[in-house]
Amino acid sequence: MEQHPSPLPDHIPVVILAGGQSNRLKVNDKPKWQLPFDDTSKASSSDTEQTLLSFIIKRLKLQTNHILINGPFTKTEALKQYDLPVIDDNLPNFQGPLSGILTALSWAKNHNTPWVATVSCDSPFFPSNLLETLARGLNTKQAAIAMHNTRTHPTFGLWSVTLYESLKHAIEVKHIRAVNRWALQYAQVVEFATQCTDQGISHEWIDPFFNINTLADYHKALGHLALTGSTVYS
Repeated sequence: MEQHPSPLPDHIPVVILAGGQSNRLKVNDKPKWQLPFDDTSKASSSDTEQTLLSFIIKRLKLQTNHILINGPFTKTEALKQYDLPVIDDNLPNFQGPLSGILTALSWAKNHNTPWVATVSCDSPFFPSNLLETLARGLNTKQAAIAMHNTRTHPTFGLWSVTLYESLKHAIEVKHIRAVNRWALQYAQVVEFATQCTDQGISHEWIDPFFNINTLADYHKALGHLALTGSTVYS
């Protein structure tokens, strides 16, 4: 099979998937990406409260110069406050991460962009070399998805626009909703190592794709943030 030319990491458009309903974690009826996400142990130098989504945007800006946000049309105005392009879900009724990936591929198709990456809006500690590693791991495949400790994280993926029709068919005709079920047909799985935070005498190992789904997860993530005191993990 002919090898796909790898895209340059800093030129890869990245779509943040923020289309979930946050059924397991809402505060004051706000989705989890709007939760405060500051290191409360330190005085803030800004009057603007950092949210989970703005934290993720800062991390992505270290890797790419082209970031978009995907969400349901009901959240468009709230998402616009982040001063990034917002693309509404192609499909109605909160059909899950595959709908977000389809929306990202649709955007890429309409903008003659050969590759697009996606990241989850609730996994704030993703690797600082995410895009570079996914691009390097493509091999002959049409996509690359992240894996850590034998568990795949397909919302963290790099996708060829050639997959648009396949995904559209999988969702609309085969009614597939599980991301892995579709993605593993086309994607190279790329292993990422556990990350270590090192602040003086404090050491902690962290799953780079740690996912905030519950209030307990949220407090654990804030604990990690307080330990590092930074938006950057090595």
